[in-house]
Amino acid sequence: MNDTYYTLIIWNADAREWSPDFGSYSETEAYERGESMTEELSYFDSTWRVIVTDSDADSIYTEIEKLNNLVEV
Repeated sequence: MNDTYYTLIIWNADAREWSPDFGSYSETEAYERGESMTEELSYFDSTWRVIVTDSDADSIYTEIEKLNNLVEV
C-alpha cells in the first residue's frame, strides 16, 4: 500500500532540471524545509516546489521526469 508522500524538489539552473532534495509524509514538514532553504540561501528563492506522489521512488522520479520534460532547452 502506498501513502501520500511530499517531496521537495529544487531547480538546478545549470543542469536545467528539477531534482529531489527532501521527502516526508508530512506536507507541513516539506514546505517548512523549502521555506528554510529560501531564508538560508537566497538563490533558492522561488526555485523549489513540493510535489505529491505515492511513497515509492518510481512514483517520485516519474513525476520529476514529467516536470523536466516541460522544460524548454
